[in-house]
Amino acid sequence: MMKKSFRQLLSTICLSLLICPWAASAQKNVIDDYSDNYMDSVDPEAELRCLKQNMSASRTYRFQRQLRFKAYGARPWFYPIKKIIPYWNDNETVKYTAGEVLALKELGLDIPLYETKRSQRIRRQIDEQLLRLQIESEENWNRWLKKNPNASSEENKRMEFQLRFEGLAAEKLPRFDWREAGLDTGSVDYQGLKCDTCWAFAARDAIQISRRLNARRAKRSVAAEAPAPSVRQLVSCMVKDSKFCDSRKPDEAFKFMVDYGLPLGGSRDYLLDNNIPDTSGWKCDKTDSVKALTWDYVSGAPQKVAGTAEIKRAVITYGAVVAAVNYDDCLALYASGVFNEEQFDDGSHLLLIIGWDDALGAWLVKNSYGKQWGDRGHGWIKYGSNNIGQLAAFVVADPQAEERFLR
Repeated sequence: MMKKSFRQLLSTICLSLLICPWAASAQKNVIDDYSDNYMDSVDPEAELRCLKQNMSASRTYRFQRQLRFKAYGARPWFYPIKKIIPYWNDNETVKYTAGEVLALKELGLDIPLYETKRSQRIRRQIDEQLLRLQIESEENWNRWLKKNPNASSEENKRMEFQLRFEGLAAEKLPRFDWREAGLDTGSVDYQGLKCDTCWAFAARDAIQISRRLNARRAKRSVAAEAPAPSVRQLVSCMVKDSKFCDSRKPDEAFKFMVDYGLPLGGSRDYLLDNNIPDTSGWKCDKTDSVKALTWDYVSGAPQKVAGTAEIKRAVITYGAVVAAVNYDDCLALYASGVFNEEQFDDGSHLLLIIGWDDALGAWLVKNSYGKQWGDRGHGWIKYGSNNIGQLAAFVVADPQAEERFLR
């Protein structure tokens, strides 16, 4: 294993690759204002460049109308001793091979190799709970079938959805949307133009969804008076050199949440001046914080596109998956349908996967381009299109740390 300091020295290459360029709002508007000038910020030549991109099939989505055209943990204190004591075996699960670790380090990616025993135990408990729900739901479904042998196919379909697909069984559903399942996935925000904060919006939403899911599974709710997180505080508290608009990766944000906590309260306005975030007054003035339990990549090779089944299971288990997609001119113009471009460069924009539809062959995503993008900020991206699924990662809220915020 490489030492942590060496890992930090190598964590440089990928930072310069992730670019999250498009979004907008009105001058001096707070982020929640959502004025209707997003498309005014899109390069008028974007559509022409998009149409020149090579495609092996017809596009299955519609453009926006352009008016101008008319599980992670720190190394334990005893880690150096392990190297000199033979037969030390702590039964660590090997998810990342030595070759994968080296490849990830060369890309500047942090790797969650040292998850605590407590975190491992809680994650096992989540899996066990979901497995119990799956077994119970299958039993309930079979009992219903025996009691209703003459039910219509429509009724069978409705009851199967209602009774059978609980817990891990939900990953077998042909279509899934956390919003339809009653989980609050948060408001849609603008990240602003020329400010690569897509990582912060996606990371904040991912931990918030995990917190709400954690409360729901405990049959509790988050107290209304609990201080809320904001992108401004996450960025201000995490970034020490005032380079607030530099691109970053989800592993950096999740590692910060585990080590130092998700900032809560404090100044939260995200003001835009000429569509560009005004960060001149940003500072870390949080009033509280709450630590995350752990984080991890969906796949053991996160530099590659994670498997469809892997992402589905992570969505069901942890609530949402942050994933990279290769940004191109077409993505900025997406209005509806299934985005299916074939630009397979490394992912340069981060967004949130909150569901899927196998009939469409696509992920349901939540973006940070405002409500004008797609269907009020959400959209469908074909499995694998523009390498969606690279750097796919999740974060897990800590039940113990969250206890003081629940009612």
